[in-house]
Amino acid sequence: MTDIKAVRAIAKDVVQYATNQRASDIRLSLRLTSLHPNQRVRMHAYLLRKYKIKITPEKIKSLETVEGLARYLLQRFANQRPATNKRAAPLLKKFEKLHAKIESEPLDPDVWFEMGRYIDDVDLDEERRISHSEYLSSKKGLTRKNFNQISCYKRALELNPKHVKSLVQLGRMNHFYLHDDKEARKYLLKATKVEPRNYLAFYLLAETYNDNGSRQSQTMALRYYEKALHIDPEKAKRHGVDEKIRDLRIMRAKGVR
Repeated sequence: MTDIKAVRAIAKDVVQYATNQRASDIRLSLRLTSLHPNQRVRMHAYLLRKYKIKITPEKIKSLETVEGLARYLLQRFANQRPATNKRAAPLLKKFEKLHAKIESEPLDPDVWFEMGRYIDDVDLDEERRISHSEYLSSKKGLTRKNFNQISCYKRALELNPKHVKSLVQLGRMNHFYLHDDKEARKYLLKATKVEPRNYLAFYLLAETYNDNGSRQSQTMALRYYEKALHIDPEKAKRHGVDEKIRDLRIMRAKGVR
C-alpha cells in the first residue's frame, strides 16, 4: 500500500469521520462503516483494520492536516504487515479449483455458472470481496471488470442460450444491482419460456413490476406472484408472496398508484 493518492483519500475519510462521529477511537468508528453505502469508505475501513492501524483524534490533531495524516498512514502501511484474512483462504482455494475447471472445460456452461455463483457468495462479505479482488489482480489479465459474476453468467449463455439458471441470475443481477428492470425482464421472460415452472423466474419478474407503482405494473406483479405461488407454495411462503398479493389487491381496490 504505497500509492500516495490512495492513502490521501483514506486520510480524508478518516478526518471526515473524526469530525462527524466524534469518536474516541476512529478505528472503531470506521469499523462501524462496514455496511456504508459508499464502496470507497468500506474499502478504506477494511484497509485500516487489515493493517491494524489505530488512529485517535489526538493523533489527527497532532498531524494538523490531511496531507500530514496521509504521510503518517503511508509510513504505517509500509512498515506494518497486513493481518491474515483466514476467512478468505478457503474461498480462494475454491476459486483456484473453479478456474482450473474453466481452463480444462471452457465450453461447459455449468462451470461458468458455478464460477458466477462463487463470485456472488464472495460479494456478500466485504473482506472476502476485497481479498478476492486482490487475488484477481495478481493473476495476469484478470480484473473485476472482465471477470465477475455477470460476465460468467453471460459466458454460460453464449455456450447455451437456454441455460435457465444463468438467465435467472442475470435477471436478478439486473434488477437488484444494476436497477435495469427492462433488461431483467428480458432474461426472466426467456427463462419462463424455457422452463415454464421455474418459481424463481416468476417471483423475480413480479418483483421487477412491484417496485414500479403504476396500475399496469401492479397488474403484472399480481399475475406473476400468483403464478409463482401456484408453482411452489412453500418457497412463496418464505418470500411472503401471500402478503404481497394481498397488498396489491388492496391497492388496486382503492385505486392506489
